[in-house]
Amino acid sequence: MNTNQSIRGASASRREFLRGGARYALLTAVATVSATLIRRSGGKLAGQTCSNQGICPGCGEFADCGLPQALSAKQFNSRSSRREEAQTQPGEDQSLLASAAAEEKGAA
Repeated sequence: MNTNQSIRGASASRREFLRGGARYALLTAVATVSATLIRRSGGKLAGQTCSNQGICPGCGEFADCGLPQALSAKQFNSRSSRREEAQTQPGEDQSLLASAAAEEKGAA
């Protein structure tokens, strides 16, 4: 009976050894992946620091920047360019108003 108990104890300790080894192998793999990702990003999150002191126009990184101030500037630029296009190219409403005004001048 003594040998059965020693076999059971050996298999239990072997099982615990394998579980512990798998646990530490997984921990090592997660740590390695984390370290690789941190090293790749330069130790900081990408796009989280401003290199031009918050002055977005003329910045070399403006097109790829994801900071809130740059996103706001991009949104403002797209709105203002749409306004300029609408002012330089009269739409249907503006052409109708112009033709109505011309008709009134011609009738008077």
